[in-house]
Amino acid sequence: MDKSQTIKRNKTIVLIILNILFVIILWIPVIELIFHVIPDRTNTENRVLSVFPVFSFENLFKNHFISQVEDYFNDNFGLRNYMVYLNYRIKLDVFKTSPSPSVVIGKDNWLFLSSGLSDIDAHAPFDLKNLKIIKDRFDNEYTWLQQRKIVFISLITPNKHTIYSEKLYETQKYKRFTQLDQRLLALNSGRSNYELDIRKPLIGAKNLYPTYYKNDTHWNLYGSFIAYQQIIYKLAENIAIKPLLLSDFDIQVKQEIGHADLAKMLSLNDRYNDEEIEFSVNSIGKEKLNSISKLGTLVLYGDSFMDPVYRWSTTQFLNYHFNKIIFIPDSEVFNNKILMKYKPDVVVYEIVERNL
Repeated sequence: MDKSQTIKRNKTIVLIILNILFVIILWIPVIELIFHVIPDRTNTENRVLSVFPVFSFENLFKNHFISQVEDYFNDNFGLRNYMVYLNYRIKLDVFKTSPSPSVVIGKDNWLFLSSGLSDIDAHAPFDLKNLKIIKDRFDNEYTWLQQRKIVFISLITPNKHTIYSEKLYETQKYKRFTQLDQRLLALNSGRSNYELDIRKPLIGAKNLYPTYYKNDTHWNLYGSFIAYQQIIYKLAENIAIKPLLLSDFDIQVKQEIGHADLAKMLSLNDRYNDEEIEFSVNSIGKEKLNSISKLGTLVLYGDSFMDPVYRWSTTQFLNYHFNKIIFIPDSEVFNNKILMKYKPDVVVYEIVERNL
């Protein structure tokens, strides 16, 4: 066999091997989908993945079944989570860009929700008509509650970038009058004064500890504590009540992998640590708690910042002052039948700034 034939044969062998490898690579996801040989990474996408559809002739003839099977395969093919993770790592580590359009990477690798930023630049300020509708709705509720001697507070939880604007690059910052500014001016005008602005306390408090998570959209327990104090100070205008102070607690700062919803959007929550601020009542605080006369019922309309299922919920501090707290998702806001049922002493309405 001459040299040219040897080269030709070697090329043929290489092509055959490459073709075989190509076919194997194509079939590995299918084989893995069926047999689950390799332990998969945990899916961290903030959505429900497609499930295999139930077969019916009606769906088949309407082509629904085929498209549903395709959706199922796209969401569940073998090693998918590894490939998503690898793609995100390459974008983040090699190209220094955010792998997800939902997440903005700021200075010192602080993560921000992009919609939280775009709500300032993309959403026009409230027009006067919409602002009047909001004010009338809240004023009517405030009057209804006043007539029943129920104290009312409305609280807007600031976006993370509102408190940590210094962690944004100049191209990411906004410098204009916001919807939050508008709403505060409108709802606290006239005889009403129930809208609570906690931006300055949260900004001032971060000099001691972080008030928001670095890799999550939410405040941490320390930020939650600052909000709790402001709520109690506001209630003190109508009720004999005082908040606990930071000196009433022993504080511990721990580095750990937390909730990290923004890091999860990047499929990198196992890579990002965050500071967890932990509170435990000390001897001074216990003496104060023994002397506190609890109020009756608090009805709290809120979102995930206030939801008791989360570790950063403000309710764990408010519990020191109320015998009962009824948490209601803010989608059910101002359901007076519920209020008549629970007969609260206080009603607090909370919504995060980006959802105004």
